[in-house]
Amino acid sequence: MSTKAAYLAVIAIWSTTPLAIKFSNDSLSPYAAVSLRMVLGLVFLLFIASLLRTSSVRLKNWKTYFAASLSMFPNMVIVYWAAQYIPSGIVSVLFGLTPFFSGIASIWLLKDNPFNARRILALLIAVSGLVLIFYDQMNINQESIKGIVEILISNALFSISGVWVKKLSTQVAPLEQTTGALLIAVPGFIVSWIVFDGQIPLQISSSSLYGTLYLAIFGTIVGYLCFSIY
Repeated sequence: MSTKAAYLAVIAIWSTTPLAIKFSNDSLSPYAAVSLRMVLGLVFLLFIASLLRTSSVRLKNWKTYFAASLSMFPNMVIVYWAAQYIPSGIVSVLFGLTPFFSGIASIWLLKDNPFNARRILALLIAVSGLVLIFYDQMNINQESIKGIVEILISNALFSISGVWVKKLSTQVAPLEQTTGALLIAVPGFIVSWIVFDGQIPLQISSSSLYGTLYLAIFGTIVGYLCFSIY
């Protein structure tokens, strides 16, 4: 897949992620929903690796896996928790700030300032467009402030993860990187589910089922693979 195609795929998939998270939370707790998503994603990736007869992970690349895993755990637990308090539109707007956080992380970790007038203008236009689209959801109250703060923390974690992987400069294939990151992250998801929820859902609505499957296949596998390429 070309870099341009991967870039467009990431935009298409992750722009729908906030709404899919809302669907998956319909009959599942945030901890159950995100844990089920990541476990399914790991199972699918290991199955793909077995079909391709490729080595899933290599111990020498553990630093890259760990850096990449931060974009999954605890990052996605934070996103799912925040989605209880704010509409998916506000989540999308806040996700639009990720390039700003990535720029700050680049200055910190890479000692490289990616900001220039054109990029700042592009970011302002993009965020303004998201605000315009989701303006009817921009109702801020005491509950939503908690969700907004959590999403901003998520942005910071996701950006640090991506820039850290870039700093390590290891030639790790996207499939291997995503699988390795999930192997490190999944135990954290399961522990958080047990500690903060402890409930095994007896019934799962169709919204939760389809939302979780979509996020496991596209949001986790395809999305992270394309992001690794990009």
